[in-house]
Amino acid sequence: MSNEAPALATEPISGEAAVWHARAAGLVVAIFVLAKLPVLNLPYYWDEAVAYVLPSLWLADAGLDHAFPGRHFSGRFYGHPPLIYLTLASLYQVFGHAIWLTHTVAIGLGAACLYLTYRVGWLLGGSVVGGLAMSLLLLDPMFFAQAGMMHGDMIVAALGLATVLLYLQSRWAAMMCCAVLVVLGKETGIGIVAAISAYHLLFRRDRPNYIAETVAHASPAAVLAVFLGATWLATGRLVDNHYFNENALTTVSLANISETSWWLFVNQGRWILPCAIGGALLLVPKAFARREVALLVLLILPFWAAFSVLFFLPRYLLPAMPYLCIAAGLALAALGRRFGRGVPVAALAAVAMLFARDLPGNRDEPSNYEFNLGYVEVVNSQRALASWIEANHPDATISVAWPLNMNLELPALGYVTRRMSVVGPTEDAQLLGLSAPGDPRHSKLRDRIREEQRKIVRSFGEGNRVAEVFGPGSGSVGEALPHSSGTP
Repeated sequence: MSNEAPALATEPISGEAAVWHARAAGLVVAIFVLAKLPVLNLPYYWDEAVAYVLPSLWLADAGLDHAFPGRHFSGRFYGHPPLIYLTLASLYQVFGHAIWLTHTVAIGLGAACLYLTYRVGWLLGGSVVGGLAMSLLLLDPMFFAQAGMMHGDMIVAALGLATVLLYLQSRWAAMMCCAVLVVLGKETGIGIVAAISAYHLLFRRDRPNYIAETVAHASPAAVLAVFLGATWLATGRLVDNHYFNENALTTVSLANISETSWWLFVNQGRWILPCAIGGALLLVPKAFARREVALLVLLILPFWAAFSVLFFLPRYLLPAMPYLCIAAGLALAALGRRFGRGVPVAALAAVAMLFARDLPGNRDEPSNYEFNLGYVEVVNSQRALASWIEANHPDATISVAWPLNMNLELPALGYVTRRMSVVGPTEDAQLLGLSAPGDPRHSKLRDRIREEQRKIVRSFGEGNRVAEVFGPGSGSVGEALPHSSGTP
């Protein structure tokens, strides 16, 4: 990989071509936004609710200054930096809380990722590469699903792409501001800063002051270090997340490495991307001759390596996925020039078919479904359960586990209009609520159903996306079910 490379495509396309390319990119983003409108007012789901929305609502009430370490109780923000919470809390203070408002931010971040992927791809290889990269990202089931939920990983993806774009354009001041924001969006944003700094040190030695510039590019890491230091002083721990009191933060094993690699390079049709890259390396090696390709590799590497040993959820890889799509776009464009346009067209068609297959998810596969649209079905089944209980037995006591307990207790999450009477899985109640997926305490509810011979009253959903209500049985110790006020 040469240290010298042709100049980036920084000159704007002129005339009719520029208008056509801008309209095409805008059309893709518009299609994405329209496709996400059905989830705009969908109730909050799992970590979106508990780790982001609820803390932001608390912050809006307590005051924005409580976002900083030492100004809130331990674990309030799950150890994350304050940007996402300050943003949401500020919006809630100005406009009031609404689910559609939160999801507008989430969809906006997804749209920004698509556009910025196009722009970075265009800089590295032209409009065809940008269009291919943007299309590949749009057709990724996990990206498409996550773009409707409020998680910190999409913030890192969007701000990371903006930082990379500004770096490639040599807009240093704006890039530094974006780099600070990306590490304040979520701690994993440090991977973007590390990648740019390493690239500048290794591949920009043609610049007289490259060492000083590398130090400057790495300086946003100091902002994260200050945050972590303040967290340690306030709580006695660097990662102020109580989940890791009982669960390992790091695990070194081949199984972890294999799982991370599977999700990044193989699952949900992603295997087509490294296959395209490998094919281009063998058949059209000049496609990757420019030094900026090393930046793409360095932007993927920190997330792949880190989550091979750290606690891992598939969505943690979202910030790396645009760069894999850009690399695949470079490969497909080169193969298209060599062997004809049918190559990238066939690849996109294959990705689209796999997208259609994997986007709904498998109802019979146990999962939390946040990497496909199965989560929508889970939310709808739990919303149907909550609405039925509220309409038919509003005064009943319900024994449930997470997440049904918060869904029934907190109207702000969008499942009920009033707070329901909820108790834990082992406490006496007139109704038992069971959901799949759910936390391990659901096993205690299942034991009670068998022991008390509880009878199923209503069931919502199918397969492993089901929510069920159980009433008193012949062996139940709960009180008699209140008179139904609505339809059964």
